[in-house]
Amino acid sequence: MIRQSAPLAMLILALGMLFWSGNVVIGRGIHDLIPPVSLSFFRWSLATLVVLAFAGRRVWALRAVIAMNLRLLVALALLSVTTYTTLLYMALHATTAVNATIVNSAAPVLYAILAWMVLGQAVTARQIVGMVISMVGVAAIVARGDPGVLASFRLNLGDALVLFGGLTWAFYSVLLKRLPPQIDAIALVAAMFPLGWLLLLPLYAVELALGARFPWSWETATVVGYVGIFPSILATLAWNHGVAVLGPTRASMFLHLVLVFGVGLAVLVLGETLEPHHLVGAGLILAGITLTSARGARKATARG
Repeated sequence: MIRQSAPLAMLILALGMLFWSGNVVIGRGIHDLIPPVSLSFFRWSLATLVVLAFAGRRVWALRAVIAMNLRLLVALALLSVTTYTTLLYMALHATTAVNATIVNSAAPVLYAILAWMVLGQAVTARQIVGMVISMVGVAAIVARGDPGVLASFRLNLGDALVLFGGLTWAFYSVLLKRLPPQIDAIALVAAMFPLGWLLLLPLYAVELALGARFPWSWETATVVGYVGIFPSILATLAWNHGVAVLGPTRASMFLHLVLVFGVGLAVLVLGETLEPHHLVGAGLILAGITLTSARGARKATARG
């Protein structure tokens, strides 16, 4: 069953990574305009309303199962909805794109380690080689062909936030494997989004108390519309499905596509120039994903 579903899961995952890359580009572009917690709060407010409108009855029908797994669902909501996205938006206020990308490139390693520690999921030599190749591709892009960029890398507050955010998402992805089969991808987001939104309320109240305000306009409303639908609902569904079919280790390799798609969006939306090192890095990243997703790697992942 996993072999039959894997190609479709990979395609869905890739589409989800495109939506997430749009979130990163937007987050960088408006970081001087919208406060980070406010953006996260209104993002998940919209996502919660949309999901409950379509899947509220489904959650009610599964209320007994959800009640039995409430602690796990609260943990998942806290790690993903409340913590990860808020840390990402906060990090984009405090670090450069180069530093954030370098730190975020360690995420697949965190997933593999946690999957091994928590789930006992094997990591094959093929997967390790694939991770290394993909991370070399990431380094080629963020260094812009200049090793001196990597040599001068320093960890600051923003980088630490990205790293901690990556760790929270790694825990979230691993904990997904503990969900009972009755809670499918749709039921999960319909139960998890309201919980995460409630946990965001105190953080939003603190930001308001500190004087930050969301500047409503057509531009900012459009931003909320995008981040509330595409990266929040569609990409999360894609990620949850990918983890369920491929396992957290193989699914995490697709996170490198966020960087690849982000470069493409920067060219199309921001008018930036596509350099040779972008093409080299993208090729290495895709080669690493292909190697990690090969049949030899599937057997170990399927046991997780």
